[in-house]
Amino acid sequence: MSQLRVSNISKSFGALRVIDTFDLNLSAGDRHAVIGPNGAGKTTLFNMISGWIPPDTGTIEIEGLDVTGHPPEKITQSGLARSFQKNTLFDGLTVAESLRLAVQAHSPVRFNFFQPARRFGGLQQRAHEIARQMELEDVFENEVRTLSYGQKRQLEVGLALACEPKILLLDEPAAGTSPAERATLVRLLTTLPDNMTLLLVEHDMDVVFGVCTQITVLNYGRVVASGTPEEVRAACSTHALGVGEVARLQSPPCRSAGSSTALACAMVWHPRARAGRCSSRTQGRGSSWVRSPQACGRTWRGCTRLARTLTWCWSASAFMKIRRWRCAVCSTSSDPRASPP
Repeated sequence: MSQLRVSNISKSFGALRVIDTFDLNLSAGDRHAVIGPNGAGKTTLFNMISGWIPPDTGTIEIEGLDVTGHPPEKITQSGLARSFQKNTLFDGLTVAESLRLAVQAHSPVRFNFFQPARRFGGLQQRAHEIARQMELEDVFENEVRTLSYGQKRQLEVGLALACEPKILLLDEPAAGTSPAERATLVRLLTTLPDNMTLLLVEHDMDVVFGVCTQITVLNYGRVVASGTPEEVRAACSTHALGVGEVARLQSPPCRSAGSSTALACAMVWHPRARAGRCSSRTQGRGSSWVRSPQACGRTWRGCTRLARTLTWCWSASAFMKIRRWRCAVCSTSSDPRASPP
């Protein structure tokens, strides 16, 4: 029996069709990723599955139980938990208090108003177990505001695990983290129980490949491809999609590109260039040189929009001359004044 079945769900906001007849069928222990460009409908899909917004059409089932339109707390009780894109933490609480409250919220002792929570040793023990699982023992008594951003993302996952879910939804858990923090997060996610079903939305393909075995590509609310990475790569080549995630699927990382590394990692942008255009030719004076994340197979939200803003608003030549950039992916350098490789 399927642990999570999503059948023909759709969602519109006015005339905008955000999700169009989406289907998904996950068995116990599946590791599935949903990728796609910004605005593809990934977070809206998560919001419908977790009960934050109801679908216009279709059904959502958890272990055969129809939970379509149920509120989030009912769906959580059915065995599904999720994290959010942005941290939803209480900065004034400690890690111990945050985890204990999350555990207590799903324990029968939450109805005991006549004894302090610290007397319930099981709550503290479970909070310690989650902290150990998420490698937060060293900061267990620290306030949340003192944690690094990567540790806050780990705590977000820990709060979801406090619900003891059978199905875990993670909405861009690695967003905003450093490469080292992403590597730690991937390692922690791979240690989750084998019988726990994981549904992941992520832009970073290193995280997707490190955690998931099945991928669904969503674009403008419709499924473009679904299957193993090899199947998705072939399907996306047929559709000739231009999203950064698919570009990463279609080409190897730039650190393995050999003699063409400098060309693959060239970081240029011109007012007449489109997002993801890669070139190593020397541009004339007055051009704006910025990172081109799609050239390295990654998507950085707002990068191109920011580049356009800087180009048109900061017209002084002093802001136009950026002499040297270093690729965040392979650590190779690219100089816009240099000759093509």
